[in-house]
Amino acid sequence: MVNAKGNAPRFKKDYPGRLIMLRQDAPEDHCGLFVAGVTVKIDRRIKAEDTKLGSWPLPGDGNAWWLRLEMRCRHCGAHHYAYIPEGWLKKGLVAFRVEE
Repeated sequence: MVNAKGNAPRFKKDYPGRLIMLRQDAPEDHCGLFVAGVTVKIDRRIKAEDTKLGSWPLPGDGNAWWLRLEMRCRHCGAHHYAYIPEGWLKKGLVAFRVEE
Protein backbone atom coordinates (compact mmCIF):
# COMPACT_ATOMS: atom_id res chain seq x y z
CA MET A 1 0.00 0.00 0.00
CA VAL A 2 1.29 3.45 -0.90
CA ASN A 3 0.60 6.65 0.99
CA ALA A 4 2.10 9.90 -0.29
CA LYS A 5 2.37 11.85 2.97
CA GLY A 6 0.75 9.92 5.80
CA ASN A 7 3.53 7.37 6.14
CA ALA A 8 6.47 9.76 5.78
CA PRO A 9 8.89 9.73 8.70
CA ARG A 10 8.62 12.68 11.05
CA PHE A 11 12.37 13.36 10.95
CA LYS A 12 14.71 13.30 7.94
CA LYS A 13 17.21 11.24 9.91
CA ASP A 14 14.65 8.42 9.78
CA TYR A 15 14.55 8.23 5.96
CA PRO A 16 17.29 5.57 5.57
CA GLY A 17 15.81 2.08 5.54
CA ARG A 18 12.33 3.20 4.46
CA LEU A 19 10.70 1.86 1.31
CA ILE A 20 9.46 4.27 -1.34
CA MET A 21 7.80 4.01 -4.72
CA LEU A 22 9.09 6.21 -7.52
CA ARG A 23 6.54 8.08 -9.60
CA GLN A 24 9.18 9.21 -12.09
CA ASP A 25 12.44 7.72 -13.39
CA ALA A 26 15.47 8.55 -11.24
CA PRO A 27 17.66 11.23 -12.87
CA GLU A 28 20.96 9.80 -11.58
CA ASP A 29 20.65 6.13 -12.51
CA HIS A 30 23.55 4.35 -14.21
CA CYS A 31 21.84 0.95 -14.48
CA GLY A 32 18.39 1.87 -15.85
CA LEU A 33 16.48 -0.08 -13.16
CA PHE A 34 15.10 2.85 -11.17
CA VAL A 35 12.01 3.61 -13.27
CA ALA A 36 8.57 4.91 -12.37
CA GLY A 37 6.52 2.43 -10.33
CA VAL A 38 9.42 0.52 -8.80
CA THR A 39 9.76 0.14 -5.02
CA VAL A 40 13.23 0.80 -3.58
CA LYS A 41 14.88 1.41 -0.22
CA ILE A 42 16.38 4.73 0.84
CA ASP A 43 20.00 3.96 1.68
CA ARG A 44 21.13 7.39 2.92
CA ARG A 45 20.84 11.18 2.67
CA ILE A 46 23.83 12.92 1.17
CA LYS A 47 24.82 16.45 0.22
CA ALA A 48 25.86 17.01 -3.40
CA GLU A 49 29.17 18.56 -2.29
CA ASP A 50 30.11 15.33 -0.51
CA THR A 51 30.10 13.49 -3.86
CA LYS A 52 32.22 15.93 -5.89
CA LEU A 53 35.47 14.00 -5.42
CA GLY A 54 33.95 10.53 -5.72
CA SER A 55 33.19 8.35 -8.70
CA TRP A 56 29.61 9.69 -8.98
CA PRO A 57 29.50 13.51 -8.58
CA LEU A 58 25.94 14.83 -8.33
CA PRO A 59 24.89 17.89 -10.35
CA GLY A 60 23.63 21.20 -9.06
CA ASP A 61 24.21 23.22 -5.96
CA GLY A 62 26.66 21.70 -3.50
CA ASN A 63 24.26 22.35 -0.62
CA ALA A 64 21.43 20.37 -2.21
CA TRP A 65 20.41 17.17 -0.43
CA TRP A 66 19.98 13.92 -2.36
CA LEU A 67 18.67 10.49 -1.42
CA ARG A 68 20.71 7.45 -2.37
CA LEU A 69 18.39 4.60 -3.32
CA GLU A 70 19.24 0.91 -3.18
CA MET A 71 17.74 -2.02 -5.01
CA ARG A 72 18.77 -5.65 -5.14
CA CYS A 73 18.64 -6.78 -8.76
CA ARG A 74 16.48 -9.82 -9.37
CA HIS A 75 18.54 -10.68 -12.45
CA CYS A 76 22.11 -10.60 -11.14
CA GLY A 77 21.59 -10.44 -7.36
CA ALA A 78 23.84 -7.39 -6.99
CA HIS A 79 22.93 -4.19 -5.15
CA HIS A 80 22.36 -1.24 -7.48
CA TYR A 81 22.20 2.42 -6.49
CA ALA A 82 20.69 5.61 -7.88
CA TYR A 83 20.14 9.15 -6.60
CA ILE A 84 17.09 11.40 -6.51
CA PRO A 85 16.80 14.98 -5.22
CA GLU A 86 15.31 15.16 -1.73
CA GLY A 87 12.95 17.83 -3.09
CA TRP A 88 11.03 15.09 -4.89
CA LEU A 89 9.35 14.27 -1.56
CA LYS A 90 7.59 17.66 -1.46
CA LYS A 91 6.75 17.51 -5.17
CA GLY A 92 4.98 14.17 -4.74
CA LEU A 93 7.28 12.30 -7.13
CA VAL A 94 8.00 9.75 -4.39
CA ALA A 95 5.52 7.91 -2.18
CA PHE A 96 6.42 6.17 1.08
CA ARG A 97 5.28 2.57 1.34
CA VAL A 98 3.20 1.52 4.31
CA GLU A 99 5.32 -0.95 6.25
CA GLU A 100 3.47 -4.03 7.41
